[in-house]
Amino acid sequence: QEQLDEMYDTKIGLEATAAEATGQRDKAQEHVSMLQQREAELVEQIESLQVASSGADGMQSTITDLEQELQAKTAALGNAESSLKELSDQAQSYASSAERLGGELASLQEQLDEMYDTKIGLEATAAEATGQR
Repeated sequence: QEQLDEMYDTKIGLEATAAEATGQRDKAQEHVSMLQQREAELVEQIESLQVASSGADGMQSTITDLEQELQAKTAALGNAESSLKELSDQAQSYASSAERLGGELASLQEQLDEMYDTKIGLEATAAEATGQR
């Protein structure tokens, strides 16, 4: 029973961890979407500035700054996508472990029930044998 309780506690912990990892994955997806939107905005700004610029140094400096920001955001987007993949894989792993432990827990509960039924049968047999003496 103690092993069964420990496995059940582990299963609950894995389910909670899987839920947390899923929440983190969802936050990362939101962050990725935000970065993608910002990237699109920056690309649009760069294109607008390039069209509108008449070669002025100030405009070129702004374009360069925006290009650098775009590169940084693109790198951050890549990192966020990588983190999202890792969190998704981790959540799947936790869910699989929780499912496996759930199966083991059910099997152990079934064995425990069978052992209890055997005990009850043996006690009844012993009581009957004692009564026949």
